[in-house]
Amino acid sequence: MLKGIFTPNLVPFLDDGRINEDELRRMINWLIAKGVNGLYPNGSTGEFIRLSFEERKRVIQIVAEETRGRVPILAGAAEANLDLILEACRTYADLGCAAVSITGPYYFKVSQESIEHFFRELARRSPIDILLYNIPQFSNEISLSVVTRLALDCPRIVGIKDSSRDFSRFLCTLQAIKPQRPDFACLIGCEEILFPALLMGADGGTIATSGVVPEVIMKLYHESIAGHWEEARRIQFKL
Repeated sequence: MLKGIFTPNLVPFLDDGRINEDELRRMINWLIAKGVNGLYPNGSTGEFIRLSFEERKRVIQIVAEETRGRVPILAGAAEANLDLILEACRTYADLGCAAVSITGPYYFKVSQESIEHFFRELARRSPIDILLYNIPQFSNEISLSVVTRLALDCPRIVGIKDSSRDFSRFLCTLQAIKPQRPDFACLIGCEEILFPALLMGADGGTIATSGVVPEVIMKLYHESIAGHWEEARRIQFKL
């Protein structure tokens, strides 16, 4: 089960626009030393949309080489079409990643029926577990009814990262799915509501700020799961 704080790590660049691989390796080791529970390369904070497909695969390769199994890797695989997503899934499975994160289709507006078909096809063909990534600001929303059906019907789909900033929707997701599938990971994608999400039963979060002040986010997480509500609330407001 995906649990805890997964860091959507930055990708550093050289002056000529190439990935600064040495600095990326240093950052990965620094984050692990600071105690993050997992890494989430090729997320929005990693500017995946600005990289080529080969560069995105290279980022995951570097992260896997440096991590060496010390923490799980949730690899961003939000490619623009089914074939590229599946190629990414195969590559990231071979590199030892725990799961891939995939948004709903983006750019064109499509029906919820089409989105459900899209994820069912991925679940049928993917060699690696899938985390749904709901971020309606930039891609088609994955409706709660679709998420619920996918969670209950597709063992390969193991959780959701919700970056909608819609806290009531997140609570409805917990209520609809957790009683029937307790192992389905519900991660929040917004640091502004990390503590209340944990308080209500979230399994963790993919929190961009953990790439900059990991010690703060990890303290908030540990205080929350320990039931130290006042301290967790103090850190949340400070954050």
